[in-house]
Amino acid sequence: MSIEHLLRLEIDPSAARNAVRFFESYAKLIQDELRDLRPTPDGNQDEQTERYRSLLTADIVSSYRVAGQWALLLDVRQAARLFQQSGELLRTSGHAFGLFLLASTGGLFDTPRDGRLQHDIAVLAQVSQSGEGTPSSLRISPAMYHPQQQAYLLVALCALPRFAAVYRDRLREICLNSPHREGGTPVGSLGLPIRHYWAVAQALLDGESERFVRQQLMPFINRYMDNVISARSNRHLWNNAAAPVDVGDIDTIGIVSVAARRFGVEVIRSQTRQFDLEIEPRSVEIMLLEIGMELSGIRPLGRHGNRGDDASDRG
Repeated sequence: MSIEHLLRLEIDPSAARNAVRFFESYAKLIQDELRDLRPTPDGNQDEQTERYRSLLTADIVSSYRVAGQWALLLDVRQAARLFQQSGELLRTSGHAFGLFLLASTGGLFDTPRDGRLQHDIAVLAQVSQSGEGTPSSLRISPAMYHPQQQAYLLVALCALPRFAAVYRDRLREICLNSPHREGGTPVGSLGLPIRHYWAVAQALLDGESERFVRQQLMPFINRYMDNVISARSNRHLWNNAAAPVDVGDIDTIGIVSVAARRFGVEVIRSQTRQFDLEIEPRSVEIMLLEIGMELSGIRPLGRHGNRGDDASDRG
């Protein structure tokens, strides 16, 4: 199926493989350099070293993410592993996009007792309805004051059925009362207005599965196709996997994945079949839905790094 995706996109498979290898290798190289940054004997780091550490971490996160986006077109399991490596680093540094990556790839356990998730929802309730500088006893990462991070966090939390069931009232209040519900702040590489992410989150929370593809995903798919058509204007860059566009768009594919986990893959597949009848068969648009459904089947990592069943791993 992966080669079919690349042929549908008219991208050289060897160029896509090279992109995965390059970005993953670069991430590992920078990780080695980061490990060599040792603290001083008193355990402290000077300001310049800390700044350098942050830059290295950002390079690692970005490289694993880009490698993962190309791997989506080649090997979805490999893509999930790369996204989870990026996601864990992002989550540790206080960026909610990491939580979205983990939710999209089966690397996030749906446990209402999870103290980190409980803290996340408290932070989201605080920052999505008030400005920076509002007094708070919470430990809030500076990144969480950015609306884009709030959007990814809300989608991730609403996509977890067990967690969302326990905290439904709080999440619903955020969905309905935040100004982002009608906001125009651009989010992600597609630059879609934040209101679309808010609508996705509310549909996931309320179990609104009917017409999810047409109502919630079409804005993402249409914007993606606009980007692809523009990028294809330079055939040399496009065919050689060098065009400045996220070909494996994790926002769209990730939302398909969490929706398939939330509603059941057959629900999304039946809507995809209906959608497929109305457009060119085997189109690029359908490819995004297919990859997202495939990604939703990745089993979560167990506590010791192995893949286990839900009952034992999520307990």
